[in-house]
Amino acid sequence: MAIVYRHTKQDNSLPFYIGIGRDESRAYDFKKRSTWWKKTYDKHGVSVEVLASGLNYNDACELEMFLISEYGRIDNGSGCLVNMTDGGEGSNGFKHSKESRQKMSDSLQGNIPWNKGIARTQSTKDKIGNANRGKKRTDANKLKLSIAGKGRIFTDTHKQRMSEARMGIKRHPSDMIGIAKACGHSILQYDLEGNFIQEFYAIKTAAKLTGITREKIQGSLKGLKQRGVNHFVWKYKTKT
Repeated sequence: MAIVYRHTKQDNSLPFYIGIGRDESRAYDFKKRSTWWKKTYDKHGVSVEVLASGLNYNDACELEMFLISEYGRIDNGSGCLVNMTDGGEGSNGFKHSKESRQKMSDSLQGNIPWNKGIARTQSTKDKIGNANRGKKRTDANKLKLSIAGKGRIFTDTHKQRMSEARMGIKRHPSDMIGIAKACGHSILQYDLEGNFIQEFYAIKTAAKLTGITREKIQGSLKGLKQRGVNHFVWKYKTKT
C-alpha cells in the first residue's frame, strides 16, 4: 500500500512538492530531501497534506505523475514544484522488470551526471568516511560484492585514474589494520628462545617501530635468516 502527499509553503500555502511513500512517515520525513527542497523549506516552512492513502503502488505512481504534471516543475519552467522528475519512479518495494530496467538504462546513455566535475569538500569526505568506518557487511552483502567483482576487467585508463585518485591520501589506522587482517599479512615477533613478543599488522609498521629494516624482516619471514635478525625471529601469523 502507498500514499500520495503534498508539501505546501507555510507562509503562502503554495504547493512546492508532490511525493509518494509506503506510509505517512515519509510525508513527515524532512531529512532525506533534495537541496532544492531544503532551501524552500528553510525559506518558507512546510505544511504536509496526505492527499490519498491505501493505494496500491501503481495507482499511487499514476496519481503522483498526474499531480506533478498539473502543478508543473520549476526546473523545466512548467510550474511551481521543486520535484526533479515527472514522478512514478520511486521504489518502495516495487521491482522493475528486466526489460524496464534496460529501457531506463538506455534512456540515460550519454547523459552527463549532474555532479560531474564537482569536487567534494574535505568536510564532506570526512563525513562519508566517518559514517562508513567500522561498518560490517553481512555475509549476503559480501557474497553479492564478490560475485559482482569476479571477472571484472579494468582498462588501463581506469587503473590510472584510480591510482591518481589515491595519491597523497593517507588511510586511517583502523582501515590499515582491517586490510592487513583481511589479507592475512599479520607478522609475529619472537626472541631467539621462541618466546612471543608482539604482533604487527604490516612489515612497514614493524620496521618503523623496531628500527629493523624491512629487508631484514622479510628475509627472516622467508626463512633466509635462520639465526634471527637483530636477536629476533619473525613469522607470518597463521590464519585460524
